[in-house]
Amino acid sequence: MDDLPFLPAYEIVRLIRQERTSVKEVVTGLLERINQVNDKINALVHYNEEQVVSQAEEMDEAPSKGGPLFGLPITVKDNIEVEGMITTGGITERRGYIPSTDASVVKRLKDAGAIIVGKTNCPAFCSGFETNNEIYGRTNNPYDLEKTVGSSSGGEAALIAAGGSFLGIGSDTGGSILWPSSYSGICGLAPTFGRLSRMGTIPPYLGFLDTTRIGPMARSIRDLSLVLPVIMGPDNWDSRCLPMKYDSHDTIRLNNLTIAYYTENGFVEPNSEIKRVISEAADLLVTTDLVVEEEYPPVTKTFLNVERGLNRFSSGIKDGTEPKVQEWSEPVELYPDEIYDLADDWLEESQQSKGNEAMLGVEFFFWSIKWDTYRSQVLRFMDEYDAIICPVSATPAFKHGESRDSSFNPLDLLSYTHPYSLVGLPSVTFRGGTSSDGLPIGIQVITKHAEEGLALKIALHLEEEMIGYEKPDI
Repeated sequence: MDDLPFLPAYEIVRLIRQERTSVKEVVTGLLERINQVNDKINALVHYNEEQVVSQAEEMDEAPSKGGPLFGLPITVKDNIEVEGMITTGGITERRGYIPSTDASVVKRLKDAGAIIVGKTNCPAFCSGFETNNEIYGRTNNPYDLEKTVGSSSGGEAALIAAGGSFLGIGSDTGGSILWPSSYSGICGLAPTFGRLSRMGTIPPYLGFLDTTRIGPMARSIRDLSLVLPVIMGPDNWDSRCLPMKYDSHDTIRLNNLTIAYYTENGFVEPNSEIKRVISEAADLLVTTDLVVEEEYPPVTKTFLNVERGLNRFSSGIKDGTEPKVQEWSEPVELYPDEIYDLADDWLEESQQSKGNEAMLGVEFFFWSIKWDTYRSQVLRFMDEYDAIICPVSATPAFKHGESRDSSFNPLDLLSYTHPYSLVGLPSVTFRGGTSSDGLPIGIQVITKHAEEGLALKIALHLEEEMIGYEKPDI
C-alpha cells in the first residue's frame, strides 16, 4: 500500500488485528518513508532499522495480536527515556547516553504492543523557541524547509506530518506540544496536569515550579483518543500524577454547552488569516445549536507577570552571575534518588549566585500566592464556559533563526498557550486552515480539568468539518 505511512494509527491497528497487513509490512513501509524525508527535515535522530524490522517479524509470529496498539510503530521525543535507546534531551553531556529503564509512558506503550521506532529531535533541556541543538542540529518544517517547527516537540511534529511516524509522544510545559503541532498541521494533546506520569523525562519532573505534561501527537484526533487511555494514570513514581475520571469522546454528546471563543486575547493580536480560521470554527459550532460567545479570561493578560516572578525566583541574578542549574557534568538517571542529589548541587549553585537568604522561601511563598490567585481567576471563568476556542499562536511557522532576532516577540507564542499551562488545563490542537503561503494554521480547544474527552469531541467535530491534516509536498 503506497499510502500506508499516511494512514491514521487507529486504521493501522485495525488492519493488523484483522490480518489484512503484517506488522513487518507496516514497519518496512514506514522506514522507507523515513528514508525518503528524514534527510530533509532532520526529525528522527536515533533509530535502528534492523532491530525494528526484527521486532516486527517476531510480532507477526506471535500466537495472538493482543494489546490496543499491537504492531503500531511509534516515535518518542528525545527527552523521554527508552531502555537501551540513546536519549540525550539535546544535552551535549548526554551525547550517546543509554538509559537502563523505560519512562512510565514508554513502558505502557510497549505493554500495549507498540513498537518504539526511535527518538525525535528537541532543543537542549526542551528550552527555546526552535528545535535545534549542538548534537543533532536543526529540524525543518515539512511544509517549508526554510521555516521552523517551533519547540520543543518539533521533531515529533515534523516527522508525523511528513509521514515518518503514525503517532508520537511529546512533552509540553508552556506550549511545546501545541506550537509544533500547529506549525506542522497535525493534532496534539497537552492533557490535564497530573493525568500522565512524567517519570523518566528531561528536565527532571519534580518540583513546585513544574507545569510539564506528557501527551500524544498524531495526524488525527481519533488517534489521540486511541492512545490516551493506554498511557494515562498514576505509576507510584510521579507524586503529582493522580487518579482522574476520564470520559471517552465516544460517550459525550455536543449539546447543552456554552463555549467561549476569541480571535485575539487583548495582549498579542494574531494575523488576519488566523483570526479568520478561529471565526470559522466558532461559526461551525453555532450551527450545532451550542451557545457560542466571544469572550476570553481577562486575567490571561497578567500571566506574564506571574511567569516572570516565578522564573526570577528560580533563576535570579546576583552580582551579574546567573546560577547554572541546568548544566550537568555527566548524565544522571532521571529517578527520585538521583534527582534528589542533583537538586543539592543546584541549590549550592543558586546559593552562590543569590545568597543563602534567597533560600528561605519567602519570595517564592508570595509568588506562589499570586500563582494560585491567577489559577482561581481562570477557573472561575471556566465555571461559565464548558470550553474555549482560540489560536495556538499569533502567527504560523516563522523562518529559521528569527527567534534570535532582537525584533522577535516570544509573546506571539506564549500568550495563547502558557496562560492555560499555568493552570494545568487540558488543550487539544488540530489543523483548521492554511495561510496564504501554504503553512498550517492550528486551532486550540481548552476545557476544564480532567475533561480531555470533551476537548477531543469538540476538536473531532471541527476537524471533520474543516481542513484537517493535509499531506505536505515533500
